[in-house]
Amino acid sequence: ADVISKKNDSSIEFVLIGGPEKMGRRLSRKYPFVKFLGYMNEEDLILEVATWAFFLNLTFYYSRGVSTKLAKALSLGLPIISTTAGNRGYTWRKGHLLTADSPKSVYKLIKEHAFDLNKVLQAQQQSKEIVESSPSFTSVMDSIYPLIERE
Repeated sequence: ADVISKKNDSSIEFVLIGGPEKMGRRLSRKYPFVKFLGYMNEEDLILEVATWAFFLNLTFYYSRGVSTKLAKALSLGLPIISTTAGNRGYTWRKGHLLTADSPKSVYKLIKEHAFDLNKVLQAQQQSKEIVESSPSFTSVMDSIYPLIERE
């Protein structure tokens, strides 16, 4: 957010969904380009994200587990800009996400891709390819089962 503030770029809007509410409201007061919507039901969420050029999965540190927000964005077929840390724990055979690892490089990807409909559609297609090529629950369990069955 500070990168955009320094550039005084009014062409970009960040929409925050979820919580914590206190943090979301604080960010929307501090940055004029941040809009905080709070928690949304599934129907309203789908209507909202359909208006976005990109879903941003901005995780700049390594924590444990995987980002369920990324899984949700992929399941909705959204075009995504992520980070290497944000992609942790995921495996796919086809497709790729636009990936940046600093706020400046995220800003650059947004400027290069979000205002070009063809690039947005290409990123959306990449998300669909990832979903279609990702291992299914059954295939993962089939590969794990022989290891569990050993005594």
